[in-house]
Amino acid sequence: EAADIALVNGGGIRKDIKKGEVLFNDLYNVMPFGDMIATGTLTGQQLLDVLEYAVSYLPTEAGVFMQVSGLRFKINPDIPSPVVMDAETEMFSHIEDGARRVSDIEILDSVSGEYKAVEPSRKYTMATLDYLILELGGSGIFKGVEAHPTYWGADIEILRSYIENNLNGTIGSEYSEPQGRIIFTNM
Repeated sequence: EAADIALVNGGGIRKDIKKGEVLFNDLYNVMPFGDMIATGTLTGQQLLDVLEYAVSYLPTEAGVFMQVSGLRFKINPDIPSPVVMDAETEMFSHIEDGARRVSDIEILDSVSGEYKAVEPSRKYTMATLDYLILELGGSGIFKGVEAHPTYWGADIEILRSYIENNLNGTIGSEYSEPQGRIIFTNM
């Protein structure tokens, strides 16, 4: 099963990968929690809400900030966050109507290779860390996402396999700078 997009919370990534030879222990230092990769189905609207929640703490750094693949979007952190947290549970409650920080969300079409605007009612397959959609629910933001029963392996093993099989064991200079999937519009 192929995923349309992938999301990983920044708090799950603990270190940078250094330039040069990368050892398994280096990967362990990046992803030390032993999370499994799982997939789920979410609507475009749920994706819009997840991304809005992910940027709600800006300009403060927070582990909820999502690292993404298969999509791109713009953020304007000067807009007040419309995300409302439940004061008692500290879980996500809802998003107020009005201006949003996140805009221009596009998903990469695997067939055409072109980015296309997210459709709020369309269903998309997402790959992410299991605890986000199966256990803790990402502070409640993934509530309602249809979790699939299949695990695809440990995050560290999938990263190792990607480096070995897709990059021929070398992390190239194309990864030395951000990939341009997340664009801040107030700068």
